[in-house]
Amino acid sequence: DYDPESFGEGQLPRNSFAHEFDFLDNMEPTAPMDSVSPPSSIASLSPGYSPADRRSSVYIPPYRVPDAFPGVEGENCECETPPVVPPTAAQNEWAEEVAQQLGVAVADLPAPMSPRGATTCNCTNSSGEVEAYHWVNVEPVPNSRRFIISPADITYSAGNYWVPHLVGGLASPQDKMPMAQYPLQARADRISPLPATSHKDRIGVRFARYIDQVEARSRICDGDSVSERCTTPCSPGDAVVAEIGSVRIPARIVSALSARGFVVEYSPAGSRGAAGAAPCSLGSRCSSFRLCRPQSGFCVEMRGGRTRDYLGNLQSHLACPAGTTACSTVQQIVASRYLHKEDRVCRPSGPPAEEPPAL
Repeated sequence: DYDPESFGEGQLPRNSFAHEFDFLDNMEPTAPMDSVSPPSSIASLSPGYSPADRRSSVYIPPYRVPDAFPGVEGENCECETPPVVPPTAAQNEWAEEVAQQLGVAVADLPAPMSPRGATTCNCTNSSGEVEAYHWVNVEPVPNSRRFIISPADITYSAGNYWVPHLVGGLASPQDKMPMAQYPLQARADRISPLPATSHKDRIGVRFARYIDQVEARSRICDGDSVSERCTTPCSPGDAVVAEIGSVRIPARIVSALSARGFVVEYSPAGSRGAAGAAPCSLGSRCSSFRLCRPQSGFCVEMRGGRTRDYLGNLQSHLACPAGTTACSTVQQIVASRYLHKEDRVCRPSGPPAEEPPAL
């Protein structure tokens, strides 16, 4: 069995500058003390008995089998096979005559062309990206003749093509296999090295891993609030996650403004369970940090108080000042790039509502 970590090393021309590219390395390394019970690991050196000492788990790095030509963008196709049509009486009679003329049994005749017709497919490009894939997953739809074809990521174990599918790349002690058996292949279908690549196109694993990792990072939507694949239409009533400062809060969209964003409503954690809490409208200018509404004016922050319990221990708490009411729900304007639905940034899906008055 080959070691994928060393495949291709030393095969590049000696006059290549690739060997001088010293910072070409794994972008997702594992710290030595974070390894899963290798020899002389923290699990083996810890005081007392540890189940990992004798029955260690196996960790499969996300890019143990990288793809030197990554590309998983393209159409998803939903296909349906036609129903099976049994042969007619005339066709059975004709088959018997042919078998009699040939002197063979009907069962020994060559199988005829399928009378079921062609499989039909409906393909849609949901990502809007240019098609670029050469591996696919075929998933059957239960209780039907339909199946779905979608682009597959063959990077193991971070992809979705090879099995077993490991959560976090971790195999339990009772389920683990020798490292050389990952990913799982039938004995008669086994190929090495993975993926199948022509001899002239093979490169060292650390180079393929670097290419694969750079490609994966280029498709991360972190901070991308413009491209089609990283945004999703949002409308009033949708449940979203609002990023307000350093806090992520489940919220509901009340209305959509222009390109500025949305009016959202959420329940601030600081006022949950407060006696006499009431909803606070947008005009009160409340937020997750200013959630105490006075009789007139804008919301203010909670005030800190200190008391001692029966043992004399100091207890700290926050409460709304006298003359104010805690907000059970808060309405606030949030820029669209700070609202996420299904891990994508929100964008207005309909005509904007009337802008609120300026502060």
